[in-house]
Amino acid sequence: MTEKYFCMPGDIKVSEMREYLPDEPLFFLHIPRTGGNSLWAALKIWFGEDKAHMVNPENPLPALPGHVYRQHFDRSVGWDIEKAYPEADQFITMLRNPFDRVKSWYRHWKQVGSIGEKTTLEEFINVFRKKISLGLKDNLPQEYTYPHILSDFVFVGITERMQESLDCLAKILGRERIVAPHINKSTGSTFSTADETCRLGSAMFDDVLIYEYARNLFSKELMNRGLDAR
Repeated sequence: MTEKYFCMPGDIKVSEMREYLPDEPLFFLHIPRTGGNSLWAALKIWFGEDKAHMVNPENPLPALPGHVYRQHFDRSVGWDIEKAYPEADQFITMLRNPFDRVKSWYRHWKQVGSIGEKTTLEEFINVFRKKISLGLKDNLPQEYTYPHILSDFVFVGITERMQESLDCLAKILGRERIVAPHINKSTGSTFSTADETCRLGSAMFDDVLIYEYARNLFSKELMNRGLDAR
């Protein structure tokens, strides 16, 4: 498992995840290459196929109480969650080590021909990579205020800890524990080396800060729920 590469600034206090309100709609902001399809499979079991919806941000479905809605929301192409569902105020997501995620994304785009064979990882990051915040509920307003991005989340899971993430979410939602379904699991190692981390870290610093904050938030929630935290 990839180790922690950066520490959060010392003056950042880790808050609490929001209380889940079952009588309100729930929105799954699916960040690509984070194991979101596995989470979605679990959500469809918990909510039922008739209450779990993949939505079109350009023609959104009505947001109904007790239903869950999923999409790769992306502010860079006008698919803002705020535009599609301005009333939305409880969210879930999965986050993955940013270096491993971008390598998985890079390899996937090469496999499907979206980028040329000669495109380097550095070129991909500089030209094609989108910041995590573009798929969440708001942009970073200024340096080190990233905790507000996750302030309306009732759950933020960690890809590298998928089973623990689903165990935690089951408790939050008041549902039965299920074994994590591994769907579209990456093949081959994507774990980043220390050299890659040094070379790519400055270009991905915002993503790293959000991820590190999310890991601390997740560990705190595990302890609050009486689950193992490490």
